[in-house]
Amino acid sequence: MNKEQTERIRVGLSLFSLFFVLSITGCDFSGFNKAVDDFAVVVELESINTNSTVLLTDAQTGELITKEVTATFGGDNGEDVIDMYSDPISEKKVNSGVLNFGIANSVSPSESSPVKVKLKLEAEDYETTTRTVSINSEGDSKFSLNMLDPSNQPKGVKVKTAAKGQASSDGTVQGDFEVSVNSDENPGSGVSFQVSSGTVLKDKGGNNLSGQLTTDISYYDPDEADALDTFPGDLITKNDEPISSAGIFSLQLRDESGNIATSTSSNAKSVSGNSAISSGATVTLTLPSGYIDPMTGRVIKDGDTLTIFVLGVNGNFTTLAQKQVITNNAGELAIKVPAFADNAQAFVVGTPLIGGTTCSGNISFNRNGYNGSITGRVYTTGLSAAVNLGSGNGSSSYTIPTIPDQDFNYVLTTTYGELMGSHNFCSGGDLDITLNPPASLIDATVDVSLKCKNSNEAVRITDIPGASVLYRKENAAPGTNWSQASNLQWDYNKSTQRLTGGSFDISGVEQGKRYVFKTTYKDNDYEKAITISGSTVEYSKTITDGICQ
Repeated sequence: MNKEQTERIRVGLSLFSLFFVLSITGCDFSGFNKAVDDFAVVVELESINTNSTVLLTDAQTGELITKEVTATFGGDNGEDVIDMYSDPISEKKVNSGVLNFGIANSVSPSESSPVKVKLKLEAEDYETTTRTVSINSEGDSKFSLNMLDPSNQPKGVKVKTAAKGQASSDGTVQGDFEVSVNSDENPGSGVSFQVSSGTVLKDKGGNNLSGQLTTDISYYDPDEADALDTFPGDLITKNDEPISSAGIFSLQLRDESGNIATSTSSNAKSVSGNSAISSGATVTLTLPSGYIDPMTGRVIKDGDTLTIFVLGVNGNFTTLAQKQVITNNAGELAIKVPAFADNAQAFVVGTPLIGGTTCSGNISFNRNGYNGSITGRVYTTGLSAAVNLGSGNGSSSYTIPTIPDQDFNYVLTTTYGELMGSHNFCSGGDLDITLNPPASLIDATVDVSLKCKNSNEAVRITDIPGASVLYRKENAAPGTNWSQASNLQWDYNKSTQRLTGGSFDISGVEQGKRYVFKTTYKDNDYEKAITISGSTVEYSKTITDGICQ
């Protein structure tokens, strides 16, 4: 590519990827044939220092969600989120499973002062999810968040809907009923919802529930990392203290008109006196076997105290109560939890990491020449922490701010395979990992040349929204992680206003193999497969359609 007359312009949120340009040839260009002067305005927008890409994935399949997802920005730095024009935005809709946004240049994230954006994610057929991304540095950051399709549950999550129980017109339950759900992986762990005869059910407005009653109940097994990562909220208190979970559930009781119960009382005249269960509506959560209190370092026992937290529909946690652990009729440790709370989305039983023996969990990597992404998690019963080092950033360490003095498992994924093991960060110090990438693994620059069939014309495109380039090996198994390209640049001549090509960098790829590159434009996905021939991949495209002017 001849770059003598051109200037390399870094792509933040101000421009799209080269693969969009390559993908749209042969398509309808009516939306792109704008004035040449406009193009110069777009490419010369103020550079955005901090850009984030969030992959929205189905919790069971691991694939990007292709239904429309509405993301609402909130939290500490929600008002600092901007679009490609550096204008503040409060929400964004995506149909590709890839959410891109920038942070105002007036805010500079760092390890000691990270930028925190709370994302409320809503999509048809998925549970509403509210999670926070923490951005620790300027440049490009990538995150991945799971969303739960209740009809397709990942390991450790169990969802049940049961039409049980009847209520009379005054809201009084006619006969005892119970709805229970247990983990498939650990059958002794689960949750049971019981309602006794004579209980009066009311909705938020004080109206009686009546007719057929239906219970929706979900259980998240704290022994399973997949379940913890799928929970639709941050397992962090309002004071930023991680929560070690002994059990998580969500519950909704509704009548045939869709009215949702939020409170109960007792109708003494309707109670038969021989109800088989406790009066009112109660939830019993059975604890996982061997659950360790992270603050004491010992296995929980009968009489110990755990905290009940409520995740509100606003995505914030509040402390509801503290309850003592009991032994149920089956000899299992359990805890009684209130069935309802105002504006509750879910309940978490556990312990906040305050005091006790905690430390920072530091992971140090000897990269051995590998510059690709390193993603994964460190987990034990009740706790799971993500590890996320993007492609091309060269970072050799990752820190989990607060971790208890316990043995943790880890699963870390590179572009060439997985690393697994266990470690105690408090007593064992840093976790040192040496990577052993295969000799065929290289870093590469994909260099694209663009030209028009008519030598008197040039590529001129305007109004292209910001995005990112993702890549993974062709024919990869479903759920395989996508890596993110870095250092996206255009070759643009300001004096002639011509776009002649551009480039981006990829890391940790196998020479001689084909990789799929993915990007999106508005509601459409664009993919292109290219063979990685060497450290520089030259790709030339002659364009014959309407974007040449």
